[in-house]
Amino acid sequence: ASTERIENLKNFGFNVLPVERNSPFLQINYFNGNKPINDEAKNALVSVSEQLIWLNLSGSELENDNWGFLLKLPNVSRLNLSGTTIGNEVVLQLSEFEFLESLNLFGTKVDKDILESLYQTKNLKSLYLGNTEIRSVDTTEISKTGNVSLEVSF
Repeated sequence: ASTERIENLKNFGFNVLPVERNSPFLQINYFNGNKPINDEAKNALVSVSEQLIWLNLSGSELENDNWGFLLKLPNVSRLNLSGTTIGNEVVLQLSEFEFLESLNLFGTKVDKDILESLYQTKNLKSLYLGNTEIRSVDTTEISKTGNVSLEVSF
């Protein structure tokens, strides 16, 4: 990503770092809990979507509660949405993400309707569902039909 794009992200309150030294891939964290993420900030994230592979929006609020912009970040492999207002609709679509390996939904509004779809996410290895409406008993049957190597934590 260009220096200009990275500076733009930082101006919106994002912490931008390379995943590894000399890596073109980025990890981005947002810890400006007092200020909701607006549409301009979402567009700034989308502008680096090719290189964005780790995204932490834990505890973040969105100005208009529209999480659909996440669907424009298909290279994300680690996604932390804990403590956000994300719901089933967008999470169901995240199952299409080819590279998604870790998804943290702790303390979100999701329910068991997302499970079947997420168990079909071929590279998903870790799923965190604590403090949601989902209980471990909800995963028992469905875990036999999809990605058997998926580790679900509560």
